[in-house]
Parts: sequence; structure tokens; C-alpha cells
Amino acid sequence: MTERRRRAGDLDESTERLLQNDDDSNHGHSHSHGHGHSHANPVSLREPSHRRHDPLGALPPASPGHPTIEGVVWFGLALLIYRFTNFPEVIMFDSRIRRSYLHFGLALMGVNVLISLYLVVYLRWIRKSQAAWEVEAPYAIPIITACGVLAAVLLSIAIWPVWGILSPFFLFVLLMGLVVVLRLLPF
Repeated sequence: MTERRRRAGDLDESTERLLQNDDDSNHGHSHSHGHGHSHANPVSLREPSHRRHDPLGALPPASPGHPTIEGVVWFGLALLIYRFTNFPEVIMFDSRIRRSYLHFGLALMGVNVLISLYLVVYLRWIRKSQAAWEVEAPYAIPIITACGVLAAVLLSIAIWPVWGILSPFFLFVLLMGLVVVLRLLPF
């Protein structure tokens, strides 16, 4: 794939230099200074990211299924908002909620869920596709992004009469809490 992009001229100059340094180090063209260590680019572009050397010695990222401190904070904030604002009751029963905006925003969130299920369940689990989502379904990520942004705007408008300026903040924190919970699921 990289060779094809090189021939087509799709790579910029800095990427081309990195690939050239990587090729030199992989084919034994790097210069050694007597200690058996190569001074070529230490990060191979062909190596998986979990194998790359971290020169700063930082800790590896938390694995899915294990909560982080940041995740616990997001979940705690979401739980506080959910509990102390009576969020479900207000959404379902408060007459100040703008129902048409709420329903359309929830429908767009449903579109996001369906596309996500297609990408994860159908492509990864049923078809066992290993291709990147951008290759397999190039339309999916832009549609999810557009639907997500529009849903956030519509849901903010829907709940604005109740919580005012705090509406986008509440929605964002609740979304982050949901993301933390989803990361704990074993898939």
C-alpha cells in the first residue's frame, strides 16, 4: 500500500523521508558506529504502535476494560448530573422541554448507534473484516460526525428552557460518562 502511494505521489516530503529512513534501517543500510546500535529513525512506521520504543518512558495507555482516574471522574460527574437534576424525569415529563427538537436529536443518535453497530458487529464480528473502517465504509465516519454534531445542537435546544447555559455542559458530561461505561464492556 505504501509503495503504491509512493508511486502515485500521494505522500508529502516529510513522510517520504521517514519512509526512506525506515527502509534504510530495515534493509541494513543504516550506519553503525561500532556498538551495534543503529542511529536511524527509532520508530518504524511498519511496527505496530504497541511495539514502538517510547523514548520518554511513559506508561502504556490503560487497556479497555480497566477504568482510569479520568474515567472515574467523568463517570462520577455524569452520575451527579443524572441524580441531582432528575434528568430522566425532566426529559420525560417537564413541559418546558421542546419535544420536536428532542425527538429529532434522539433519532440522530439512533442513526449513530445503527452505524456503529454496522461497523463493530457486522463488519468486525460477522464478516470478520480486518480492513480499516475508512476503506470498508468510507461514508460511515463523516455521517456519524455530522449526526453527532447536529444531535448535540438539537438536544441542547430541546433542554435549554430547563437548564439554560448549562445544557451543553450537562449533555457533554453525560456523553463522556456513557463513553466510560462503554469502554468497560468487553468488546
